[in-house]
Order: sequence, then C-alpha cells, then structure tokens
Amino acid sequence: MESVYERVKHNKYRKGLICSILLFFLLLTSLALFVLIQNEEEIGIAVCNTEQCFSTAKKIDSYLDRSIDACENFYQFACGSWIKNNPRPRDKQSFSIRSVLTENVMEQMIAFFETKISYNDSDALKKAINVYSGCTDIDKRNDIGLHELKRLLQNVIGFPIMIKDWNSNSYNWEKKFVYTDLKLGSIQPFFRYRVDHDKETNYSTYSIHIYNTDHSVGKELLDQNRRTPRKEREYQDRIREQLKILDIDVSDSQITRDIDDLIMLKIRLANASLIKSRNNDASDAKKMSFYQMESKFLNQINWFKILSTIFKEANVNLTRDEKVYVEDPYYLTELGNILKNTSVRTLANYIALEVVNKFGVATVEKLRKLAKDDNENETLRKFCYTTTERFFGAALDYIYMKKLLDANVLFQIREFIEHLKYSFKLTLKQNKWMDNEARVKAEFKLNKIFGRILFLSSITDENDLDAYYSELGFLPSQNYLTSYKKLVKWEKIQSLQKLRQDANSFNIISVPTDMFTSLKSKTIEIQIAAFQPPFYHHSSPSSINFGAIGNIVAREIMFGAKIDDGKSNSKINESRKNYAERINCFKTQYSEFKEPNTGLKVNGTLTLQNNIAENVGVQEAFTAFKIHEALRGKIEEMRLPKPMDDFSMEQLFFIAFAQLWCNNDSEEEIKYKIESKPTPPDSIRAIVPVQNYDEFAKAFNCKLGLKMNPQKKCTL
Repeated sequence: MESVYERVKHNKYRKGLICSILLFFLLLTSLALFVLIQNEEEIGIAVCNTEQCFSTAKKIDSYLDRSIDACENFYQFACGSWIKNNPRPRDKQSFSIRSVLTENVMEQMIAFFETKISYNDSDALKKAINVYSGCTDIDKRNDIGLHELKRLLQNVIGFPIMIKDWNSNSYNWEKKFVYTDLKLGSIQPFFRYRVDHDKETNYSTYSIHIYNTDHSVGKELLDQNRRTPRKEREYQDRIREQLKILDIDVSDSQITRDIDDLIMLKIRLANASLIKSRNNDASDAKKMSFYQMESKFLNQINWFKILSTIFKEANVNLTRDEKVYVEDPYYLTELGNILKNTSVRTLANYIALEVVNKFGVATVEKLRKLAKDDNENETLRKFCYTTTERFFGAALDYIYMKKLLDANVLFQIREFIEHLKYSFKLTLKQNKWMDNEARVKAEFKLNKIFGRILFLSSITDENDLDAYYSELGFLPSQNYLTSYKKLVKWEKIQSLQKLRQDANSFNIISVPTDMFTSLKSKTIEIQIAAFQPPFYHHSSPSSINFGAIGNIVAREIMFGAKIDDGKSNSKINESRKNYAERINCFKTQYSEFKEPNTGLKVNGTLTLQNNIAENVGVQEAFTAFKIHEALRGKIEEMRLPKPMDDFSMEQLFFIAFAQLWCNNDSEEEIKYKIESKPTPPDSIRAIVPVQNYDEFAKAFNCKLGLKMNPQKKCTL
C-alpha cells in the first residue's frame, strides 16, 4: 500500500510534468505567433501599393485560369483566361498576345500619322507623313505609278513580253542586275548578297555574304521533283493578270511560250538551290576572295565586276583580294551553267517580272491588290505604315519616345536596360558551359540589343534626326513612285557603306516594324514600343520584367551558342563529355511532345536550336534576376497587391515568361508551324523550358513526377 509521502511525491511529479508541458506549448505557441507576426509584417512591407502595381496585378491576373493546377498545365494556368476572352478574329489564322500589341502600336502610330502636320514638326516627320500620305493615295498611285512603271519596264529594264520586235543584241543581264539592285530596292535576280557581320573577327567588322535568292515559286511548281500542271496554270494565270493591268497587247501564243520558258528557268533554279540539302551538307559558308571564286566557279558570271560596280556607287572600293562568304557553293556552280544555257529573252523576262512583283507591287495599288492573297489581312493603311516605318523607323521610334511616352517612364526604361545588361554580363561571366567564342558572341549581342533605344532616347535636338534624313531631299506626296525610288536608293547606299564601318558602333539605319527585329547576325534590336505589357510593366517588380523581356533577351543572346567541348581544357566536366547525349535528349523530348489542339508531334530536329536557346535562356534570365535581386536588395522586389498578392517573386517571373506565349492560333496555323517553322507552337514554348528547370518546380512546389516536374529532364 502506497504511503502518504509517496502519494505526495507522485502528485508533485505529475504537477511538475504538466507545468513543463504547458510551458513548452506556451513557448512553442509564442514562437509560432512571433514568426507569423514577423512574416505578416514582412509581407506587408513587401507589397507594392502604387497605382501602377495595382494595374499590373489586375492585368496579369486577367490572363490566369486559377482553376488549372500550375503543376499540371502551366500554359493553361498562365494563359487560360486570355485565350477564353480573346477569340481569334475570323479573318486571321494566327492570333497571339504579341500580335495584339503590334496591332495596337501600329494603330496608335497610324492615328498620329493621319493628323495634320504641325509647323513645328521636324523635317524627318514631315517626310515620313508625306510618304505615308502618298502611299494611301490610291488614284495617284494607280495613275502616275502605272504610267511610270510601264515607262521603266519598256525603256530601262527591257521587257520582251511587252515590246514587239524586241532585240536581244544589246541586252546584258549583269547591268540590269546592278540597276535593279541599286535603284529599285535591292531587287537581286538569280543570286542575293548582303553586308553582314564577320564571325572571324568576333563580329567586330562586316563582310559580303553571297547566297541563294528566293526560289519559293520554283519550289511550288515542283512536287517531289515533278512538274505540277495545276501549279503551272495558276502561275500562268497570275502573270496574265499582271500583264492585263500593265495593258500589254501581245499575241496569246507568244505569251504562252514566254511563260513556259520562265517556268522551266524557275524550276532549274529551284533544283539548284536544293542540291546542298539533298547532299545533307550542313557545312558553314566558305570564305574566299574574288580570285578564288573565279577559279572555283568556272562559269560566265563576273562576280567581281557586278559587286564592285554596285559598291562603287556608295564610294566603297573592292579589290579582287576582298574576302566574301559563299553560303552555297553548289548553287553558284550550277547557276553559271543555267544562265549560260538560257535564252537572253527568258533572262530579260525573268528580271522584268521580278521588278513587277517587287517594285511594281510596292508602288502600284492595282498590282498590290492582285498580290494581296499572299497577305490578305494587310489593309492599305497597314501596308503604307509598314512601308513608311521601313525607311523612317528611327524617326518613328523617336516620335514614340518623345511624344507618346511620359518622361518618367522613359527614364525607368533606360534604368531597367542598364540593370538588365549589367546582370546579364555577370551571368555570362559565371557561365561554365559556353566556350570563349560563344561568350564573346553573346556579349556582342547584349551590347547591340538595346543600342537603338539608348541612342535615340539620348537625342535632345530634333535637328540631329533631321540631319540623318537630309540626303533624301523633298519627298512629294503627289508622286509616290518617285519618292519610293529615292528612298530605296538611299536605303541601299546606307547598307553598302556598312562594309567599311565598325560593327560595334551604332547605326540608326531603319529596320522593320516587328517589336523584336532579327538581324542577319542572329541578334535583335528591341524597339521602344515593346516596353509595355506583356513584355514590360512600368513601375512594377523587376521579377516580372526579367521574366518577360529579360527572357526575350536571354533567348536571343543564347541562340546558336556553342558548348565548351573541352578541347582547350584538360579538366572536362561531365556535361561537356555528354554534350551529344544532352542534345539528343532535347531532340527526343520535343519530338515526343504532342501539341494539344492538333495532336501533332513537334519536329525536335527542326526546332533544336530554338529549343536549346529557350531552355537555356529561361535559366539564364532567372539567374540574371537573382543576381539583380542580390545587388539591389529586396527594396524594389515587392510583391504585387491583390489579386496577385499570393504569388512570390519567383512565381511572378515564371508567370510573366509563360504569358509571352498566350496564343489563339487556328489548327491550320498550328499545323503549318509544326511542319515548316524552326520554332515549336507557343504553348510548347511556355511548357517545356520550365518542365526542365528545377527552380520552377521549387517556386510552385510541384512534386516530382507531376507533369510540370517530370522525372527525366533535359539540361545542358
């Protein structure tokens, strides 16, 4: 039997144990409350409550479909509501968040164009508006333009179809090539050339590159190397319609013979352009002097005479020792034989029709409308704006900056660009898989990518801009063809003079309308109009902007980058040893991916370069964001307010990335892109790169084995 002492002792022990347990839970609860309070205070401090942040949060949230699990289908999660609320217009096959922005900017600029010219407007702007006004004047373009075009074809170019008793004795196709290239907008029949960066000098200088011309018509006339009567009839009908507009009165039998000869020439040229691919030759361009070209290509083409005559017009002297890049030696070998064995009449008709299809379509509205089935959605206003922007791109960017953007917004853009460039430079320095050549090339691209914006935004005096366009003189709106001839010649001289310029210096030569304009060196120049949602959000957390426009930059500077193969390094790590296996991983992964709308599989080989660039790009952009965050601290890395306050900085980065690709293409368009484009459909571009990235799974807490966090990932 237990004594009183023992009972008292046990009771004290039980009371002590209970008190200890209570005290422990009290301390644990206090600690939990303290952490919760601290977190709540931290979250409260980190929320951005500005008007712009509320606007950004509302816009990004309006694209999300929160009913979708981000770990199962991140594209639908990020873009589901945008797709639902933005049905594709009936007249369009392709429709995306990017095309909507492009259309909006174009309409904004067209509205600006269609206002009356102010006395205080710069000369550059007045010239641009005159060109746009002349282009939209249909009556004058058809009247004066058609008359001038016929005179040009008959008296200068030489068009046997429209000239009775045409004499071929004095005809020289090489002289006509020089004329159409210099005077009519770089019309280059039979072969093309361009002034482009020289990779042997790390892209610091320029050189001449000679390559195939566009033989898409000839390829269309072939079906598995056989002539197709239906396509040939369509081609004949198209030419007859053009001749009808030109009011050419020639016997039908002669036209038929001429067109048949043209078809044969186009097929021969198309076959010659396919030799390299049929031989499975993926070799790079060959660099050789004009002397070496003459000995290698034993044919009737005087390469040096043609090109030296053209460049002399821009006060650039060539010598026979000048090194040029030959992109396709097979084609150039065959080209001389084809031209030698083709009648002069057929060569003359070929060149004249090139003038009709390019210069004529650009200057005569009736010919443009006939050809508009190639781009039936392009209205006259859009066509004329795009043409004007081609020549006055620098002026229009300047106008957009100075007249349509708030000065504070422009300051923020410049500041963000500097931060972005600095973060990417540090990212490239710590990159361990790129070889030295790739790193140099990437840094070159990074320096060029924002050159246009930084240069134009620094101009304070419009006289500087006017001086650039002063050589054009007066551009009459009443005679669009005359203005167009002046513009294309001026543009040509600018491009030729680049050959002797420093490639690292910035040249404000005009570029096309696209927000992200691909240069021939596979770099891009980002235009100022791209600095708006979804690419850039003013006065918002930089994680969003690194996720959006930062990813565009990363993709471009990584495109075509070579991995370090270890030849210059004895300590070869595992990723370098297994480079081929890693590349095959990407090929297999994308080839097995089914596009959800069509069920078609992607061509992992065709899209390989882009796929690698996008996978590596999103990782490099994320690393650059983290470097930026570490350097700048948490001050500006605030969360968005409601309804986006439940997303972390890392999650916002990936959401911004995915929303670049919100898209509502038709099934026909998706099928076309899968079969012929070197990039996969947009939904796949949003999904696969983050599937392969552990930081995405970590940000969204996706368990291993879920669709967005697969067991097997492809990485470099």
